[in-house]
Amino acid sequence: MHGNVVSTCLALLAWSGRVRASSYSDITDSAQFLTQLGLTQAQESRLSKGLRGIDLDAVSGLSPTERSSVTCLVANAVFGSQIVGQSTSNYDELVEVNWSSACWFEPQCIIQPASAQDVSKAMLIVTYLGTKFAIRSGGHNPNPGFAGIGEEGVLLDMSHMTDVTLSKDGSVASLAPGIRFGAVDTALNAKGKTVHGGRINYVGVGGYLLGGGLTYFNSKYGLAADNIVNYEVVLANSSIINANAQTNSDLWWALKGTGTNFGVVTKYDVKTTENGSYWFEGLYYAPEQNLKLLDAIVEYAHAAENDPNAAISFTLSPKRGFVEFIYAKPVERPSTYSMFYDIPSTGHGINSTIGNMVDMNNEISAINPETYKRRMIASTSHRFDATTLKDIFAEYLIFDSEARKFGAATGIVIQPFTSAAVQHSASTGGNPVGLKEGLQNHMAYSLEWADNVNDEAARVAITKLTEKVEAITKARGLYLETKIMNDAGYNQNVLASFGPKNLKRLRDIASRYDPTGVFQTLQNNGFLLKKA
Repeated sequence: MHGNVVSTCLALLAWSGRVRASSYSDITDSAQFLTQLGLTQAQESRLSKGLRGIDLDAVSGLSPTERSSVTCLVANAVFGSQIVGQSTSNYDELVEVNWSSACWFEPQCIIQPASAQDVSKAMLIVTYLGTKFAIRSGGHNPNPGFAGIGEEGVLLDMSHMTDVTLSKDGSVASLAPGIRFGAVDTALNAKGKTVHGGRINYVGVGGYLLGGGLTYFNSKYGLAADNIVNYEVVLANSSIINANAQTNSDLWWALKGTGTNFGVVTKYDVKTTENGSYWFEGLYYAPEQNLKLLDAIVEYAHAAENDPNAAISFTLSPKRGFVEFIYAKPVERPSTYSMFYDIPSTGHGINSTIGNMVDMNNEISAINPETYKRRMIASTSHRFDATTLKDIFAEYLIFDSEARKFGAATGIVIQPFTSAAVQHSASTGGNPVGLKEGLQNHMAYSLEWADNVNDEAARVAITKLTEKVEAITKARGLYLETKIMNDAGYNQNVLASFGPKNLKRLRDIASRYDPTGVFQTLQNNGFLLKKA
């Protein structure tokens, strides 16, 4: 912690009266606080030296930055080598874990819990001292401030929590929040199992599952969150609970696709399936074929209504199209995809292959390497219609032209979501997302650029595009309000898109599990209920 901050803290605390540290904790004084932390004698000694006379009961008069500085002193005593300060050699490396460089904030310190008990202590500290915080799993969310925070707060970095265990009967995999799906797939593959989760190896488990999670085989398994049978959660009051169909079932429902509004999830128990043989292939297409590809994706989406084994990854840009075909059986080039094979391709991105989930994700990850640029995303949802898709693509080309003026690259992803995928959630306890019945398209738009001077231009460009797309689909009666959180931009009102009934229920549940509003007020940012 910087010396001038310590000096300021001491000066302010010299005249502060003894008041309760914050309104976010029911702990009455520092003696009770330290008792609940369960410090060893060595930890108590380290804390006493670090505080240099600072009164923990009188931090309410401090600024957020000064308060976070005190928090890091306490955390250092508790966690030792599990805390990374601004002067630590690997601090910059950890700051730059986030996939989008627009999310590279510099927290006062980074706490790296290794267990649910560590997370519990971290929550005890930030709530008692009233300190701002952010939570990061894999850091793949490109929305600024959702998995990062500046020096006014501390970052809970879950990357040391990477366990993968399998139940005795192999039906459930327990996943820690800090592991990435490539490592999950590899660990489970050794036991002949898989979970249906992230489609890129470097996507983190925590953020992906809390965002709902579009998978390859939505028609067979629904959203990834629909396959979670239990959450281990650290609440704002630092208690560790489980949420499942039998215990805290309201919270189990609420956690499916709603982000970090209720607690810090420290374990996900997810249904597994056999890691059998899948067929997959990826083809590139010249931009001259884009309109034909749009006709083909509509035809495919309707064909997939009758083939739950079919999945697709469909991306267009002004430079080329890329379509990956994924089939849940070892059947090469099934007829469900015939409309694409009628369109001339320019070559393979992925050769026709029969393999397992590890093989498949390795191939798609290889052509989507993890690079670090400033990024922005957004999403829209609507019913399928070829003419409308072509009109949307025309608006996208205008957007791309504007983006190229400041050196940005863009992309558009069309994601069919079948009737069967929607219906699946009802059979697994339901979720708050509120997807409408029937075939639908969840479109994702992306923008990446290099210089922060263009941040506002990027925001304006992608916002204008989504507004135009929604205007087109509303005018034609095709618009769907519901958005999947993983693909949404920071200024999109995801939770409100779930519908007023579900939103009210979510707020009621939050008031029961977080009555002081820790995750709405102390948490730095996110798709929070307070913004819905």
